[in-house]
Amino acid sequence: MEIFSQISFLLGVFMTLFIFLTKNNLGKNKCARYSLGTVTFIYTLLSLDTFTTANKYLLPVVVWFSSHLVFPFIGFLFLKFLSCLCLCQKYSKEKYLVGILLLYTVLKTLFFFYFIYPINRTEETANQSFFTYAKIEFTLSCLINLFFLYKAYFLLNREKLTTDLNKQSQGNFK
Repeated sequence: MEIFSQISFLLGVFMTLFIFLTKNNLGKNKCARYSLGTVTFIYTLLSLDTFTTANKYLLPVVVWFSSHLVFPFIGFLFLKFLSCLCLCQKYSKEKYLVGILLLYTVLKTLFFFYFIYPINRTEETANQSFFTYAKIEFTLSCLINLFFLYKAYFLLNREKLTTDLNKQSQGNFK
């Protein structure tokens, strides 16, 4: 089991570097390149978190907390990637969705610190309340990701995908 998260992490680092450092992989469309690179980076961060949690390694809290915060953004960034590749107009409700996701992230952080505070004081009921919070938060984050993946599915069915290639890479895709 532990080998899969190691392979996922190494492959994610390689793919993230490949997407961000090569200039010809998605043509001139920087929006698609950066959103896809961010999605692979988040998956890499989550696989690192999974590996260290499963093997009970000590990991800096910043890595764990950042993977906890960015998890709901995976579905939105995938939808953003597909909308950047589509011939259609940009997704019209994008600014509102980013605002809602940022508000959710702020609320998630506040609730996290509210539920983690009693654990630092070692109260008996603190662990149970934190586990309840973790279950609810994970379920909400998964529902948010499923909503955006559902929207991306309908975007794929409705629109055609395209990319603008430069002169050198046009011959590779004929």
